[in-house]
Amino acid sequence: MSERAGAPAKSKVWRRLSNEGPQPISGKISYELKQDGVRKFNLRSSYRGNSIQGGGQKTPVRYIEGKHDPATVIQKWLDVNESRVAELPNKALHWKIKEYGEEFKKASREILGPFEEDHHGEHGGPSPGECPICGESYDLSLAKHLEVCNE
Repeated sequence: MSERAGAPAKSKVWRRLSNEGPQPISGKISYELKQDGVRKFNLRSSYRGNSIQGGGQKTPVRYIEGKHDPATVIQKWLDVNESRVAELPNKALHWKIKEYGEEFKKASREILGPFEEDHHGEHGGPSPGECPICGESYDLSLAKHLEVCNE
């Protein structure tokens, strides 16, 4: 990516990300890096009060929005956090990744395989199953269960 004449030079961190791809980070991303499109990818440990169990604190990965493919970002995050997410079911990962938007949702399917988000019985109604996060059985849809899941 060429820089315009008179435009401020990109930071060392931005150049490294641009050349080497997504990288693990600790701490926050500075305002200047955010202005240059640097973003953080990390699956939050909770969603609507529900936590994803498995391996403790995850290491975030920073990337350049619009430059790095979501599949590359997700794969780097999975590689960096391999020991922490190895026991997590793909369903739980899909639920968290889709919070990053449609491109990440599609990329997660490429990496983790397809995931049927609608859990309907043979007549199109809710069907029972087992929660991928807490392991408890539910009678309604997974989405309804996640609203009250205690894990």
